[in-house]
Amino acid sequence: MTDSNVPTGSSILGLATPIQVELSFTPGIVRRATLAYLRRGLGLGGAVGLLAVVGAAALLVALRPGSWLSGVATGAALVLALLVVGLYLLHYRRGIAKLRRTGSRPVQLELSDTELRVTSEGGSLATPWSTFEELWQFPDLWLLILGRGQFMTLPLAGLSREARELLAKRVPTGGRSAT
Repeated sequence: MTDSNVPTGSSILGLATPIQVELSFTPGIVRRATLAYLRRGLGLGGAVGLLAVVGAAALLVALRPGSWLSGVATGAALVLALLVVGLYLLHYRRGIAKLRRTGSRPVQLELSDTELRVTSEGGSLATPWSTFEELWQFPDLWLLILGRGQFMTLPLAGLSREARELLAKRVPTGGRSAT
């Protein structure tokens, strides 16, 4: 006897068999994941703060072009802007390096009641669900947050409805809207 509302490969008490999906990654996915991570990580307050510092520096340069205060404000604005660009480049290059290590074939993702397993040409990794701190959901990809500055990208194009439901059930979403 089966219930038509229970996804294939699962039972009411848990998964009878792990959910397996294939995920394909491209440099474009890595770029979008990096931008999404930084945009969500900075938040509206961080973006507004950065714009305020840049605006104040521009105003001071326009009103008092040679003053020490306009120099300090301009320096602070440049440091903050370089920090954001540096963070983007760090995460993007790290993602591209991982993409190269995974090889040309799709990545195999296996989800069970106890862990998430990733297998590629570059090796495999099994991680218990408790490792993940948050799930950030975006329109075309999800990010599994492992800790400060560390995340795993999951393109939605390869994730089945059943896989999405299990991920949402096992990993907290953090309460903030990711879009």
